[in-house]
Amino acid sequence: METPKASAVISCGPHSYNQCSLLVAKFKNNEPFSIARYNDGEFISISGWDFIFNIPANKSPGNIDGHKYPDKLNDCLRTAISCDENVELSKQKKYIFQTKLEFYKSRHSNHPSFQKINFKVDTITDDFSNFVYNFPDLWIDFINEINNYKIVFIGPEYCKKISFLKVKIFITIPLTNCFSQVENILNQIETEINNTNETTIFLFAAGLTTNYIIEKLKFKTIDKHFMIDIGSSFDNFLSKESFPLIRRRVYDPIFIKNNYPENFWIG
Repeated sequence: METPKASAVISCGPHSYNQCSLLVAKFKNNEPFSIARYNDGEFISISGWDFIFNIPANKSPGNIDGHKYPDKLNDCLRTAISCDENVELSKQKKYIFQTKLEFYKSRHSNHPSFQKINFKVDTITDDFSNFVYNFPDLWIDFINEINNYKIVFIGPEYCKKISFLKVKIFITIPLTNCFSQVENILNQIETEINNTNETTIFLFAAGLTTNYIIEKLKFKTIDKHFMIDIGSSFDNFLSKESFPLIRRRVYDPIFIKNNYPENFWIG
């Protein structure tokens, strides 16, 4: 099959399409997995250094979403990328780590704090955020597949407006610095895990807190449930007029309206 053409907004090639197809196939085949995304904030966390403000991470005012970098979070994420059980789980594609490691090396490799990072797990370079503007067919397929499962969504209040998702349970989190409520969020998720015999998809739009929770609950979810860091992917379908406070890295409503079913655009 010919690889679909990507949007002009972002450029991704056949390798990206194959990685994204692999993720969708795991839903089709009912193969539970977890995926955690390690990008700007996570690299500040695991290095212990805020490269933007040039200060220790635990002294940082936080990222653009207001998320802080407490030692409790930083230590957990360092363990996640280096411990032996996660190395094995990542090889089996049961616990997937997405990052563009070479990109971050090109930016920070000379910094002493970055040099201490011990990324031992296997990684992939692409995730669900790459679908939206590059491979609409895969994004639509992804939504159709996950709607066949019980969905628990962990995110801020505005995500309740995402009507094309069949969410069974919504766990509301603070819009900023949600790690301040991490124990409460963990308890609610554990309650859902303990009270269901049904394979469940836990969709996270919770910043760095997502990675912490996925790591803490891995032995309760591996081979049983999907733990998916969806990031801000759904924000692309929300109009700026109706949702003006949402930060969007990329925003192309014309592309969305031209490439997705009408019910995907939320004005």
